[in-house]
Amino acid sequence: MSYRAILKSVPNSFLEHSALRYLTTAGSAWFAMFSGIWVTLALYPATLLFGYGPAVAGSFGVIGAAGVVSSQVAGRASDRFGAGAVISGSLALACLGILSFLLFRQSLTGLVAGILLMDIDCFGAQPANQAQALAISPPTANRVYSAYTVVYYTIGTIGAFIAPVIFTWFGWQGVCGALCSARWLCSRQ
Repeated sequence: MSYRAILKSVPNSFLEHSALRYLTTAGSAWFAMFSGIWVTLALYPATLLFGYGPAVAGSFGVIGAAGVVSSQVAGRASDRFGAGAVISGSLALACLGILSFLLFRQSLTGLVAGILLMDIDCFGAQPANQAQALAISPPTANRVYSAYTVVYYTIGTIGAFIAPVIFTWFGWQGVCGALCSARWLCSRQ
């Protein structure tokens, strides 16, 4: 196939493979959730509730190291227990993270716990989800994965764009409500 024909065939991957639509919807929802929470973390600590500056918000990035470790653990667990079990477990951690954000929204410790759980969730579920996407059609894995990543990052970017708007209009509780909605979408998949 020519390069142009290959590029034209990438969107057809969604029409051909229902599993790709399923995996992309779930992965995109939790990446939008993940992106949205990190963007609003630059805003929430600066509110009157906490009054912290950008240095504190930036220091939350250190917590992101847990995600790197969790992706390695999730990869091994996926091989041993299956991708579905890892994704379910990761999304359960997302629920705990959202719960921490809601219940302990006036506590820096609760915020850190929620961030940690959300980071482990995304970096734990993503490798298992990607492995399933790559296995859909080994002969066309590059096209399938291209279709997956374009949608995945597009929806993640939309999540990062929408979250500050939600924060401005509805505050931290609104962001947590949006997280719950994205988490619900993941569970429907």
